[in-house]
Amino acid sequence: MAWDYQSNTQPLNHRTDEINLQYRTTYGLKILQWLYDNLVVIGKVPWEKALKGDVKEPVYNLSITPYIPGSGNYQWYRNMTFDGTVLTTFYIIKPTSAITINAHRLSFDSTDIVLYVLPADGPQKIIDLDHANVVKDYDRGLLIIPTLNNVVLYPQEYRLRIQYNGFIFQNPSEGDSSNTYYGGLNGRKGWIFTTDFEGGPGSRSLLPCWDEPTYKGQFNIDVTHSSDMIALSNALETNTIIYDKGWSKTNFETTVPMSSYLLAVCVGHFSNLAKVSNIGTLTRLWTWSGMEQYGELALNVTVGTMDFMNNYFTFYYPLKKLDVMALPEYTEDAGAMENFGLIIGEYSLFMVDPDYSTTLDITEVAETAAHEVVHQWFGDSVTLDWWNDIFLNEGFAQYWFANGINYTYPEQVDYAIDYNRFFINHLAMKYDCLPGSSKPVISDIPPVFGIEPYYKGSALLNLLNNALTPVVFQAGLNDYLSTYEFGNANPQNLWESLSIAAAQNNITDWNGKPLDVSSFMNAYTLQTSYPIITLSLRGTSTVQATQQSCLKDSSLWNIPIFTQTSQSTTFNWFVNTTGGNDATWLRPLPSPYRVDNAGSTSFARVNYDDKSWYSIQSALFSNVNSFSATTRAMLLDDARFFFENDLWDITKYLDLTLYLTNEDSLAPLEQAIGFFTTILNRFQYQPEILAVQNYVIQSTKNAYNKFQYNINGIWANDRIVQMLVDVNNLAKNRLARQISQTLFNDFVLKCKYSQSGTGKCSGLHPNLRPSTYCYGLLQSNTIDDFNAVDTLYEWTVKNAGYLQTDGQNLLNALGCYQTQTILKHTLNQILAGKYPSSLLYSIGLHDQSGMLLLDYLYENTQDILDAPFDFQDYVNALFQNWSTDSQYELATDFENSLNFELLDLAQKRIYTKGVTGMMQNIYWMDDYKQPLLTWIAKHFGETNI
Repeated sequence: MAWDYQSNTQPLNHRTDEINLQYRTTYGLKILQWLYDNLVVIGKVPWEKALKGDVKEPVYNLSITPYIPGSGNYQWYRNMTFDGTVLTTFYIIKPTSAITINAHRLSFDSTDIVLYVLPADGPQKIIDLDHANVVKDYDRGLLIIPTLNNVVLYPQEYRLRIQYNGFIFQNPSEGDSSNTYYGGLNGRKGWIFTTDFEGGPGSRSLLPCWDEPTYKGQFNIDVTHSSDMIALSNALETNTIIYDKGWSKTNFETTVPMSSYLLAVCVGHFSNLAKVSNIGTLTRLWTWSGMEQYGELALNVTVGTMDFMNNYFTFYYPLKKLDVMALPEYTEDAGAMENFGLIIGEYSLFMVDPDYSTTLDITEVAETAAHEVVHQWFGDSVTLDWWNDIFLNEGFAQYWFANGINYTYPEQVDYAIDYNRFFINHLAMKYDCLPGSSKPVISDIPPVFGIEPYYKGSALLNLLNNALTPVVFQAGLNDYLSTYEFGNANPQNLWESLSIAAAQNNITDWNGKPLDVSSFMNAYTLQTSYPIITLSLRGTSTVQATQQSCLKDSSLWNIPIFTQTSQSTTFNWFVNTTGGNDATWLRPLPSPYRVDNAGSTSFARVNYDDKSWYSIQSALFSNVNSFSATTRAMLLDDARFFFENDLWDITKYLDLTLYLTNEDSLAPLEQAIGFFTTILNRFQYQPEILAVQNYVIQSTKNAYNKFQYNINGIWANDRIVQMLVDVNNLAKNRLARQISQTLFNDFVLKCKYSQSGTGKCSGLHPNLRPSTYCYGLLQSNTIDDFNAVDTLYEWTVKNAGYLQTDGQNLLNALGCYQTQTILKHTLNQILAGKYPSSLLYSIGLHDQSGMLLLDYLYENTQDILDAPFDFQDYVNALFQNWSTDSQYELATDFENSLNFELLDLAQKRIYTKGVTGMMQNIYWMDDYKQPLLTWIAKHFGETNI
C-alpha cells in the first residue's frame, strides 16, 4: 500500500499551525513587550526630526481598548495592553512611493495595513502595498510602508487603515501608562490608564501618526472601557454606549487641529467638581473617586485663568470643555502636561488639604493650574515648530500664570504678580551665569526642558513687556495668536508680530528707528548669560557705564533700562560697550540718588561704584518706600551676587542690610533671610555664633514684631510670618523660642492621644508647624514629649493618605531632640529602617556638639554601610555645617583610621567628596569671617539676644 504523504501530514500541519497561533496569541504580546522594554529604546526627548514633509491635514479616526482591571472581562494575556484601530485621512503634497509615519512599541502584521486613494470624482480604491518590505525603524520610531512595485502616490487625498496592539507601562511613565491607587469606602485598589506624550515614547506609542509638532491633525476618538469606569479625552464626550460583559464605549467630538503630542486619553474610576467659564466653557477638576473635594482651589484658578486669557486676548478658548485630571501617580519627568482640553498631572499639584497645606503648597497648586491653562493658548493653539523653540510654550506659560492667579484672587496681587515676577527673574539669573552648564534659551543642547526656557524665557517676556509697554506687548501677542492659531510658529514669527505692533505704536530702537524685535531679542535668546552694567568713577564726580557678560565672554546686548531718580523714572537704551550715548551714560554723580534697572524691568545686573551705591542706601535709610519692593529685592540680590563673585567686598553688601530694620515686603525679606540662614548655618560651630545670631535678630526685629504670628490668608503676609518665625528660631531669639515651646506644649496636650492625625487638633497654621514642633521638642527635657511626637509620626506612616500631612514635620522634630541616648537609639532605628534617612539631616543640623554622627560612624561603621539607604545621605548629614579647622582634622582622621578601610571604593569616594565639600565652608570662613564679624561688632556692638 502506497504512503500518501500529503493526505497523512495535512492534519498534523493544521494542528501545528493551531498550536503556533495559540502560542502567539497567548504569549506573543508579552514576549514582544519584553523585547521592547529591554532591547529597544523606550523613547527620546525629543525624537529626531525624521518625517519627509510630504503629507498634511491628517484626520485620525482612532478606536482604542485599554485592558486594565475593571468590570470588563478579558483574557489574562491582554492585561496591560491595548487594542487599536486607526483610519487616517490625509493629503499627500509631494509624489512618493512610500508612506513614512511614526510608530513605536506597537504590534501589528504588515497585512493589517491598508491604503486607499480617495479620488475627487469617484469611490475610494485600494492601493497595493509591498507588505513584505514594510520597515520598522526602532531607533527613530518610524514605520515605512512602500507601495507594490514602487507605484508613485501623487498629490491627492488618501486613507490609511492599521489594526494593532500596544503596551501599557505598569508604572507611571511617559507614553501609555497605568496608575494604581487605594480609595473608596473599602480602600480597594483601582487602576487608571493614562497618557503623556510630550517626551519619551510619544504619541507614536498609542497610534501610528505623524508625531512631529508641525503635523497638526484632528482626532475622532472612541474608547472602549470597563463600564464601571469613565473615559476622558481632549474633546467633549458625546455619548457612552453600554455593551455586555462589563464593557462600554465612549465617543468624543472631533478635536480642533493640534499636534499629536497633545493627544490624551484617561480611563478610570473618576469623580469631578465643575464650573463654567465666562464664555460658557465647561471646566472640570477630576480625581479618582472620593478625592475631588480637595480640588476646589485648582478648579477656581483654572476657570479664573481661562477668564483672564479670554478677556486679555482676542483669541477665545476654542473647545467646549477643559478638564484637569489629578492622578495618584505621575511620571517623574514632569509634574503636569498641558494636553489640549485635558490637562493631566500629579495629584499634589492640583489638590489642597486646608488642614495641612502651607502657603507654599497652596501657591504651587495655583501656579501649576494657571501655567497649564495658559498653555491652551501658548503651546496648544499656537505650537512651536520644533523642540529647540520650547520657550514659546514654556516661557509664556511661566509668565502669564501670575496674571491668571491674580485675576482669580485679586487680593493676592503682592504675591501673584510682584513676588512671582521678581522670583522668576532671580532664578533665571542664578542659573544663567554658571560656566559649563548654562545654555541659551533657544538651543539644541539637551535637556530640552530646563531652567532656560521656563525661567529665563519668562524673564525675557517680562523684559519685552516693559520695553514695549504692556499695551504694545498685548497687541503684538494678539497678532501672533490670530496669525498662527491652530498652526505652528517659531521665534522669528513672534518677533515679527511684536515688531508690527511696535511700529504701529511708534516704538523706536536705540538708533531712533522702528524697533526690530528680532535684532533686539536674538542676543538674549541665542546667547548664554546676561549683561552686567558696571558704573565706575572717572575722576571724583563723573560716572562711566560699561557692559560686560556675566560669563566674561565677548557677548553684548542692547539693554532697555529704566532709571529712577528722586524726580522721575526715565527710559534709555544701553548699547555696545559704553552705552552708545555719552550724554546718558557718561554722567555726573547722582544727587540725591539714581537707580538703574529700577523695578528689575530688564534682564541685567548693575554694579555700582561706591559713591552711587551709598547714595542709594542713604535714600533707603531715609524712606524705605523710596523704591518699590521689587527694586529693593533686586538691590539685595545683585549685591549678594557681587560679593559672592569677588566683585565687591562683603561689607558693601552688609551695609545695605542695615535698612532691613524697616523692611516689610516678601521679596526683599526672602532675599535677606536666605542670606541670614546661610550664615547662621555656616557659623553653627564657630565660637562667634552669638554675634551672628544677634545680627540676624536685630535686623529682623521690627518685622518680627510687626507680623508676629498673624496668619491672615494673604499669601505674601503668611510667607513672611513663616520665614521670620523660622529664622528667629534658628537664631535662638529668646521670644521666638519661648513661643515655640508654649505652642508645642499646647500641641502635645491637644494631640498626643489623637487617632486622626494632627491637622485639626494642633491649633496651628501649617506654616508654623515646622518650627513649633522642632524647637518645642528641642527645648523639652521629657521623654514623654519625644514619645508623643514619635507616636503621632507613626500614625502618619500607617494612616496617611495621599495628601499633605504633618509626617515630615514630625519626623524632622525627632531630630531636634537633644538627649544623646535617645538620638543614638533613633539612629539605630534609621539603620533598621523604621525612619527614612532624611531624618539624618535633621539630627546633624540640630546636634549642638557636631560630633554625634561622627562618633556614631566610628562605633557602627559596618552597620551604616549595610543600612537600607545611600551612604551619601549619611555623609551629607554629617558634614552639612562643619566649618572649623578642628572639624576638618576630625574628618581626615577618619580617612586614616581602620574603620575607613571597611568602606568600598565608591563609599570612600563619597566620604572624600564630603570632606572636599566641607572645605568650601572653611574657604568661605577664610574669605568672609573676619570682615563679617568686624562689621557686626561695629554696627551691633555686644550681643544681646
